[in-house]
Amino acid sequence: MSSSGAPQVIYFNLHVAHMNGVMAQIKMAEARIKPKALLEFWYSLDNSYRAVINTRLRKTVGTTFEKLALERPGEVYDALVKAIGPYNAGVFMIMYTGRLNKA
Repeated sequence: MSSSGAPQVIYFNLHVAHMNGVMAQIKMAEARIKPKALLEFWYSLDNSYRAVINTRLRKTVGTTFEKLALERPGEVYDALVKAIGPYNAGVFMIMYTGRLNKA
């Protein structure tokens, strides 16, 4: 976590799957990563969803979501892309930013 306590800003690409299965970038989005808010969102998710993501994260980047969110929050999106693919990582970030906007 950054020593200043300020949220880290990350940029991520949103993708859409065409009928032929080709992924196409549709726009770039921005998320402000706050470790506490990110973990609150994480724990609000269904246990099975979290288990799948954690299993994939352990296999691809060697850590759990909780550890990643606390120690390297700016790397969450890139790690999710490696673990669950760009489309699902984008959906995760949309859900996270949607929750931040409701707060």
